[in-house]
Amino acid sequence: MLQRALIVLCVVAPASLAIAQSGTTNGWQYERLARLGDLGPNNEIWEGMAVPSIRDGAVVWWGNEEPGGIGDQSVYRYENGVIQTIASGTGLGVVGTSSIGTIDFLRRSPHIGSDGSVLFHSTEGVFVWSDGTTTQLADRPAIEGAIGEQTSQWGDPIYLAGEVVFPAGQRRVTRTEHQSHFSLVSTSPGGLIEIENDQSTIPGLSATALEYVPAFETGELHTEPRLVSDGTRLLLKAADALTGEQGIYFRNPDGLFDVVADQSTPINSGSTTTFESFSGHVAITGDTAAFVARQAGGPEGIYTSTNGIIEKVVDTSMVIRDFNGDTLDSIGAIAMAKDIVLFQGCWDCTDSGDIDLTWTGGLFTVIDGNLQTILERGDVLDGGVVESVHITAESFDGIHVVAKIYFSPGDGIDFSYGIYKIAIPSPASYLLLTVAGILTLRRKRA
Repeated sequence: MLQRALIVLCVVAPASLAIAQSGTTNGWQYERLARLGDLGPNNEIWEGMAVPSIRDGAVVWWGNEEPGGIGDQSVYRYENGVIQTIASGTGLGVVGTSSIGTIDFLRRSPHIGSDGSVLFHSTEGVFVWSDGTTTQLADRPAIEGAIGEQTSQWGDPIYLAGEVVFPAGQRRVTRTEHQSHFSLVSTSPGGLIEIENDQSTIPGLSATALEYVPAFETGELHTEPRLVSDGTRLLLKAADALTGEQGIYFRNPDGLFDVVADQSTPINSGSTTTFESFSGHVAITGDTAAFVARQAGGPEGIYTSTNGIIEKVVDTSMVIRDFNGDTLDSIGAIAMAKDIVLFQGCWDCTDSGDIDLTWTGGLFTVIDGNLQTILERGDVLDGGVVESVHITAESFDGIHVVAKIYFSPGDGIDFSYGIYKIAIPSPASYLLLTVAGILTLRRKRA
């Protein structure tokens, strides 16, 4: 039986920094947590940061400060106006190694547990931070032993029924070629085990070459899909890479899969139109699962499923409020809490499938059936002109949304970006906020 790797990082007083930058745009209150050029908690200049996660007001993200550069990446945590470094490539040493390793952190975000602990992964394995101590839950030899072959990469971990689950397998060579091996691995009490692989039995799929979404690498600007969980069930997309069959599924505690929606599911009650494809972006709150899908021969949209009842939240045929009749072209990552759905959207957009700024747009929600802007390209925020807004399924806790926001080039700077926290009011407060936002909007659309 494989033994779980338990390597505890040296416990030191984490570096911290008090911050207090805030303001209002379009009637929405925001707080600036970090921005390129600011001083980080180690009194060095921020050089990079990834899309953040939030839970109960605490925010975490991958990033790095000068002069360390990409090789000195760290995990940062913000709460009550203070940023602290909770795991550092050089500030905390792992027993037997020199660091926690590195990661393509632009594409990744840590996971915050209900107890406030933080899960993250790097080139050295999978880790958990809790009460000032960071522990390695799995290293490369243990992961490779669990799935029975060499592993080139593993993905964002998440809590599931008291254990930690994460994807692992071979890196994809291209965006269309299926991985030679893809698994879901769990840190069970007896050691790491493979709980699913590319031959698993899933209703409606042929299981000739299964892939699970999230995969390991897609473009940051749609903020690649990740595993989500309600604590006992996983919600994810599964697809057969050879047949094209696909759907959104719950993986239950007994290991069996339930169909949330697949290519035979009507888009709503009484409709003969079914879903054609699923992006893999999902979110969950209570008994409600949300997912991004395209209907056969129709637009892309966000749908919810509650006890088997499918309802449309929004699709790309809906007119954006106050946008002179414009509609969205594409939907990116979604987040949901307290029956509020937030999502990335863009118009007149192209997607290269990699990290560049051709995928531009904003952050949207739906209020009383209207597609409403929270923040969009061209808005002025914190003295900069917004170019694009990026979130993950874990960027909204029902009170605040945290986002990585890119700004348009200017003043001799190629680009700039930062981490921001935006207050989202309760649905009962939306009317006053919407009126305030409309009064302050000054949009000139081509």
